[in-house]
Amino acid sequence: MLDDALALIASVPGYEEVAQSLRDKQTAGKLLCEDIEDRGSASMLGVIRIGPETLSDGPVALAATLVHEHFHTTQPPLTKTASLWAGVFTRTHIWRRLERPAYRAAVEFLQALARARPNLAETCAHEIAANESAFRALYNDAL
Repeated sequence: MLDDALALIASVPGYEEVAQSLRDKQTAGKLLCEDIEDRGSASMLGVIRIGPETLSDGPVALAATLVHEHFHTTQPPLTKTASLWAGVFTRTHIWRRLERPAYRAAVEFLQALARARPNLAETCAHEIAANESAFRALYNDAL
């Protein structure tokens, strides 16, 4: 399943470098499929962990999650701290500012995948709606 998702990412124009970066992480042991509660997570050291729920959702959902988590590995380290304190001071969810661009990266990937692979457009539309709904539910805000 992981190889299928990486192939999907690589097949989308403009996402070849993301796919290669993820393959490099896989080779280096920094792309792991583990029994975690979250769909995925990225550490500050660039390790991406993918949970069983994501693996069972199919290659399109997995590809979007990989793009989301890859985005986190490109964010400057202080972004997490800034998101936390901005949330504290504005009394909004502390991770909203950190997560919004990663969710948007996943949605933009899904839109590009739908254009590149019209046979997957319906699945991509479903995943886009799921991402938007999850962000709204988690952070009480529109994506």
